Amino acid sequence: MSGSQDYELNRRAFVKGGLAAVAAASAGMQLVLTPGARAAGKVVIQYDWLMSNGQIGDIAAVANGYFKDAGLEVEFSPGGPNASTVPPVISGAAQLGQFSETPQLYAARASGVPIRIIACGFRTGPYALTSKPGKPIRNVADLKGKKIGIQPTARFVIDEILAKNGIDPSEVTIVNVGFDKAPLVRGDV
Repeated sequence: MSGSQDYELNRRAFVKGGLAAVAAASAGMQLVLTPGARAAGKVVIQYDWLMSNGQIGDIAAVANGYFKDAGLEVEFSPGGPNASTVPPVISGAAQLGQFSETPQLYAARASGVPIRIIACGFRTGPYALTSKPGKPIRNVADLKGKKIGIQPTARFVIDEILAKNGIDPSEVTIVNVGFDKAPLVRGDV
């Protein structure tokens, strides 16, 4: 092996590493919270979606008492379709916001809103395009002439894919489908 190490990735190592990250984050939150939030000891975390596997670290931190050990009472405020986490943070209704879609951050920053990312779960966006076996899309050129169903917040991703590959946006039809796969199953996209 030329300068690389093998890492065994198994569930136990993943959970152990995740819990260590959550423990560090819960203590690190003290550094980013406003003085009022620290004094009150209560932190509201606004999510842009429902509580699910994406928040398992937060759930584990509560279950293991990490937030409590850091002197914090944490309240999770789940979102849902079309929920935004930036406005509750800016208004003070929430001290932290967790979002899975970066366009709301881009829009806020472009409008002069002083908001920042303090942690990142993925180094790259977890976007994927899928097609049906009967009408496969095997490469980017196959997008031409197709109806592409995406969630509205992923529009910048498809625009970038088209631009990077020299495809004029007029050569595809973009349909906002949210997170619903039904339009793909029906053949609408």
